[in-house]
Amino acid sequence: MRIASDVRAKSLQGAMRAQIRDAVKRVATFTRKTADLAADVLATETRRRQLADYLRGWWIEAIAVFGAIAFCLEWYPSRLVAYAFDISDPIALNIVTAGIAVLGWLLGFMIGELAAAYRKPQPRSTVRQIALILAVAGAVGYLAMGFQNRLVYATIIALEAKSQMLEPWKIALSLSALSALGIIVAFLTGVLRESTEATALRRACVRLNRELNLSNANLAAAEDELDEAEAAYRDAFPDAPTIVVGRPASFRRRKSA
Repeated sequence: MRIASDVRAKSLQGAMRAQIRDAVKRVATFTRKTADLAADVLATETRRRQLADYLRGWWIEAIAVFGAIAFCLEWYPSRLVAYAFDISDPIALNIVTAGIAVLGWLLGFMIGELAAAYRKPQPRSTVRQIALILAVAGAVGYLAMGFQNRLVYATIIALEAKSQMLEPWKIALSLSALSALGIIVAFLTGVLRESTEATALRRACVRLNRELNLSNANLAAAEDELDEAEAAYRDAFPDAPTIVVGRPASFRRRKSA
């Protein structure tokens, strides 16, 4: 019976020693992974901070929000332009309205994209300058055409209505100003947006920090597992010699004795 008991004790002791060694391997693995991720985060953030000012700007996510705002600003003025075409079909009316609103947004964004080149310390391309002039002329023509169509529609409404609080030209001018505001917002999204490289580095920083946090959590769990395995071994075999399992040099005991 004593021999069987000794055999079981040695078997249990071997299993617990193997568990400790496995825990040490996991601690070492997560320690190396955490150190590598921390180095990657530092390198990526350093590279991002070293980007030139003209490569930085508004986040792409913010650009999408402001783009939607610009489109909404263009929608109602565009609706009145579409009314001037005397379209009776509601679906066709919405399509024309959306097309006019998108055109205004595209003109503003295109001007911003072309103007963004002036933020860079490089020679100005003649083709780009001509394109910028044409885009500005297109935006002015867009606003002028919109004002004229809104004025026509507002005049018709004024003639049909019994009372009119504002004169037709004031209505057309206020709606054209709203449309111009939408173009300005679209222009800002184009000229101030961050570069593709800045977007990639920013998202890489977010991803690496998320992975670093997960690795730190896994390392903490592995350290707890190792502490528990060692404590259980000492409780089960208090007279057994101390186990030398080769803790990683960077291992830090977080619990006080």
